[in-house]
Amino acid sequence: IEEYNWPDRDMFHWLINLSDWLLRGFVVMLLAIGLIYVVRQILRKRTSVRIKYVGGPEIDAPKGHTLLEMSRAHGVPHTSMCGGKGRCTTCRVVVEEGLENLPPPSEAELKSLRAAGASANMRLACQIRPSHDATVFRVFEPDGKRKRAHASQGEERTLALLFLDIRGFTARTTGQLPYDVVYLLNRFFDAVVPAVVNAGGKIDKYLGDGFLAVFEDQSPTLSAKAALKAVAEISQALETFNAKLESEGQQPVRIGMGAHLGNVVLGEIGAMGKAPRTLIGDTVNTASRLEAATKEYKVQSFLSAPLLDAAEYKIPTKHMTILSLRGVTQSLPALALMPDSKLTQHLEELHSVSEKELVH
Repeated sequence: IEEYNWPDRDMFHWLINLSDWLLRGFVVMLLAIGLIYVVRQILRKRTSVRIKYVGGPEIDAPKGHTLLEMSRAHGVPHTSMCGGKGRCTTCRVVVEEGLENLPPPSEAELKSLRAAGASANMRLACQIRPSHDATVFRVFEPDGKRKRAHASQGEERTLALLFLDIRGFTARTTGQLPYDVVYLLNRFFDAVVPAVVNAGGKIDKYLGDGFLAVFEDQSPTLSAKAALKAVAEISQALETFNAKLESEGQQPVRIGMGAHLGNVVLGEIGAMGKAPRTLIGDTVNTASRLEAATKEYKVQSFLSAPLLDAAEYKIPTKHMTILSLRGVTQSLPALALMPDSKLTQHLEELHSVSEKELVH
């Protein structure tokens, strides 16, 4: 006993009391944790709402969140192409119960709902914040395949676009054998497409005797500068290509280009499993109209004012052409370029003129 330092009577008494107190403390701690849990659940009930999805689950979610945020937090599939920014109506729901407890839609939400021809009990899930229980029906519901639902999400970017088209191609190839036409087109694309790639762009789609190129850089400034570099290098590549054609006794190729910068939406558009990634938006239409306007004005390129501004070239308006483009509500200033224009030199000269005018 002495060798092992065995406790005496008083020490045993103290240890037994300690054990009893520890047991009592443990029980009290468990009861306190249980009480805290119960209180939190009661408080949560008071600060949360119950959302019932028609054909789906029922969830309890904290007040203050949008309905779309509630859906995502609880793993409820809910379509939203714009990512919950209120820039589309794909997240809209029919509020079957609880509509009277929702605040009226904002002007922006109301405008979107009107554009979609929505009924009076239809709202945007990304814009409403339920404060009372509600029953809702999701108008558009993902098909459950994560790959499809995720890949179809649109991404809004500010990018530069370039449309290019061969002038008079139909008349040029009338009467030619189909394989000869294909051979000419492939030679042309082999000559000019590397200029787009070298500038940091890529071909979004080929359009018969032309293409649409997009420049996905980190900022609008870099995107715009890449597009201008591509325009300059395409012009140089075309000169070399035409010199080769003339040496073969063929007529040179003439082109038209339209370059513009603005907001576009990138995403997969098409049937599930066969949807290519592409881009849509007013910017695409404007760039296409710019390219078409080169026919009327008999120039090789039109560079829009937003593109030049983003590339940090301040060009006086008097040196631009004010275009009224079909399908574009406002007139658009654009700089016209002829085939023999040296783009970089020309822009630097006009930029210098603008700076001198500002000084004076």
